[in-house]
Parts: sequence; structure tokens; C-alpha cells
Amino acid sequence: MPVFRSTFMKALATALMLLAILCLAGGHWAILQTVAWAEMIRDYSIQEGSLRAGVEKTFSGKAPCEKCVKIQEGRQKEERRPATVKVEKKSENLFSTPFRWTVWLPPQPNVYPPFVCQSAPLRSDPPPGPVPISSPAPFATFI
Repeated sequence: MPVFRSTFMKALATALMLLAILCLAGGHWAILQTVAWAEMIRDYSIQEGSLRAGVEKTFSGKAPCEKCVKIQEGRQKEERRPATVKVEKKSENLFSTPFRWTVWLPPQPNVYPPFVCQSAPLRSDPPPGPVPISSPAPFATFI
């Protein structure tokens, strides 16, 4: 199941990325123009009686259809639109509010007492008495 999800999510992400690139590059106008040309070729081929005459009339530029005119107007409006955003506030109001400076200092290092040797004293005495015998484990009787 996770493999399917990851494959599906990759495909979905790729499709959305390609759609975003298409829109940013103005590909939506190309798609609309292609649809308009296909309809013009169909209509002019029926009017003229041959596919060749329909294609010639479509791409001659002498008889654009309504869609082609609207697409051209849309492209021109998009090109004329400024890329800047209009700011409503004045720039002098930017610093009119009181501003408090906050200084972040690094933490102070920990101060430890001077180093004192705290190792255990060395022993020279042997361990007391005999080594104790370990008893068998309680679960050993069940084996």
C-alpha cells in the first residue's frame, strides 16, 4: 500500500508541477489557440470542400474567428498588466511605530569548581571469604 501511495503522490505532484509551469509560461493561451485552430480547420474545410483549403484559410490570418480575436485580446491585456503591486500605505508610516531593540546574548558558560580527583582509593586487600555459589535459576527445573 505505501508503494502505491508514494507512486500516486509522485505522479500527482508531477502533474501539478507541469500544470503550474504551463500556466506560468503562458501555455493556457497556446492550448486555447490550438483548440480555436482545430475548430477553424474543421469549419473552413467544410465550407471550402477540402482539408487543404481549410488549413490554408485557417493559417493565412486573413479570416480570424471570434475565438482567435478574443485570445489575442487576452494575450495583449496580460502583457500590458504591470507586474508590480500597488501599495496603499505610505512608506513614512513604516517606522512611526515604537521599536524595541532586543539583544540576544549567548548563554553564559557553566562555571564548575576546580577539578578534584574523585577516583576510588586503590585496595590491596583480597575479597573476604569464599566465593558464593549461585543457586540454579527457577526456570531450570522445568526443562
